[in-house]
Amino acid sequence: MSESLLSTLQATILSFAIVGIVLSAFIFGLRQGVMAILLVRCVCDLVFDLSKISLGDNDISMGAALNVVVIAAAVISLALYPQRTAIKYSLIWGPFLAVACFTTVLAPDPIMAIRKLLVLVSYWAMFILPFFLVRSRTDLEQFLKVILLSSVYPVLYGLFEAVTGAGGVHEMGEFRVQSTFPHPNIFAFYLIFMISIILYARVSNNVFFSQGLQRILSIYILPLLFLLIMTKTRSAWLACVMIFAIYGILYDRRVIVMLLFMLPLATLVPAIYERLSDLEAGNVYIGTPTALNSFAWRSLLWQMTLAKWREAPWLGYGLNSFNYYSGSFFVLAPKGTFAHNVYVQLLFETGIAGLVVYLWLFARLMWSVASRLKWDRHGSIMILTVICAYLMVSYSDNMLDYLAANWYFWFYLGAASAVAYVHEALPLSARQMSDPKPKYLRARVTAKVGFHMNSVQHRTHKL
Repeated sequence: MSESLLSTLQATILSFAIVGIVLSAFIFGLRQGVMAILLVRCVCDLVFDLSKISLGDNDISMGAALNVVVIAAAVISLALYPQRTAIKYSLIWGPFLAVACFTTVLAPDPIMAIRKLLVLVSYWAMFILPFFLVRSRTDLEQFLKVILLSSVYPVLYGLFEAVTGAGGVHEMGEFRVQSTFPHPNIFAFYLIFMISIILYARVSNNVFFSQGLQRILSIYILPLLFLLIMTKTRSAWLACVMIFAIYGILYDRRVIVMLLFMLPLATLVPAIYERLSDLEAGNVYIGTPTALNSFAWRSLLWQMTLAKWREAPWLGYGLNSFNYYSGSFFVLAPKGTFAHNVYVQLLFETGIAGLVVYLWLFARLMWSVASRLKWDRHGSIMILTVICAYLMVSYSDNMLDYLAANWYFWFYLGAASAVAYVHEALPLSARQMSDPKPKYLRARVTAKVGFHMNSVQHRTHKL
């Protein structure tokens, strides 16, 4: 038996084992099943990719089984326990999923279009499931701890890649850490979401981690930032700076001072300097693809895409059709390529209708979060910040295709929304008792009380 066949067989057995564990967890309840998915999904992609099965011109992996499991869990929960908030948010998702479903009819490859549709529906499922699971702040804390715990293995494996140079991706002479994910960009955005969860937990009135855990998470941010640098994903770097800047303005001005001091020094780091210096040359197309830097290459792709899109502006060419058609109009990728821009991709595949309902989905979600500012001002602003970061990186990356990172993002967003509605449903008196002061004010009051108590004890000792 050849080595490649043996590794494929081992990956197939492991894939079946992972899916079996998840299904077994669902036997014990929805909460246990979702926790199992959150714990294992971030380490599944490389295993699933090795165990793909070819069906004609398409490949299928055990990841499709997990998609079906998640969607089934959300649909069954919604059918058996039709909660008002879950229905409300499902209706917000409705127009986008409806347009995506309709455009599968226009797609040149219906099977691939349906697969993409199931991926999008799985994002809805991961967002809706918390409304059946998060009934209190304790529930939110528990799920956030599970998400952060799930990141330990990808972080350790990423550090192993960074230190040894084994694994990872070598692109044009550069080494990029990708950990357990199929691409460094996906790992980078996953790290962004983990960092945002840690910062959200520090400022939100809906999360009360112990001081010991807060200290551990503060230290844990350091390897997350190191690995983020080593992914060499520039859009993720920019998103991270924005998140820390908002956090600094909102909660801790020392972070702003550190950013002003560290950002100039960061350009001296070879990994950062090389990625930034790449953008200084290769901005003009002279007939060869190697003469263009990555952003100029993308810009040329978007220009040619928009020229082709004008032939079918309203509903586009069908879901998941960009890679199929791009080889015919983009001369630098005759075999086809991805859009590297969610908005251009949606315009091309689903037309103006798809892009409008997609932006409407995010506008409604952001409006919903903004309406909760009076109950959890700092936490809501951090949620709005990570949504803005998601929209920003969607300008230059294929965010719709990054399934594992999206599952954590949408579950995190859904869990924060679910606990907010639980809080608003409390009577006014219970709300005031459970949330007498914002967290940052309580911290200051505690510090002052501790200072005065120490002073009293000191004076008593002297007497």
